[in-house]
Order: sequence, then structure tokens, then C-alpha cells
Amino acid sequence: MTHKRSKVYGPLTPEQAREGHRWIRLTVLAAVLQAWMMAAVVALLVPHLLSLFVALGIAYSLGAPLLRRYLNRDVERRVIGHGSKDSLAQFVRAAGMPSSARLDSPRG
Repeated sequence: MTHKRSKVYGPLTPEQAREGHRWIRLTVLAAVLQAWMMAAVVALLVPHLLSLFVALGIAYSLGAPLLRRYLNRDVERRVIGHGSKDSLAQFVRAAGMPSSARLDSPRG
């Protein structure tokens, strides 16, 4: 009875990537909302700690876009299905060739 281990860190299809981006957005938003809800509860129960939890909420709010960008970049790195033409264009740009230097047939 062997269990098949899912490839959590394996390649993704573009559809899986879109779903991943959606879940990343919702999860990061939920974390920020949870931090602000904690600040509200602390404000009601222990008012002298309010400034600490407001600072925590602000830190979460400011860090959320950075975390989301990092996670989205990881998902994009794992997407498969990019054509070889795109890879060639990226290679040409990375090599520092001007955009006018295309791989067209010679003019003459």
C-alpha cells in the first residue's frame, strides 16, 4: 500500500498558476484582515496594548504586497507551457541584442 506523493513543488500548468495566484491573493488578504481583527479585539479587551497591535496590523499591511509578489513570482517560475519562441526571445533580450536585430530572413 504505497501512497502516491503529490508533487507540491513540481511544474504547474497555466490554469493551475491562475488558481494559485487567486489563492495567494485570498490568503494574504485574509492574513491582513486577521491582523486588523486582532487589533480590534485587543482594543476592546486590553486598551493599553492597542498601539502594539496597531503596529502589527500596519506591518502586516505594508508587508502583504511584498509577500504576494514573492509568492506569485514563485508560481510563475514553475509554470510550464511557455513556447520555445518565447524562450528564444528572452535569450535574445538577455544577450543585449537590440530589438531591431530580429531573426528574420535576410533582406536583399
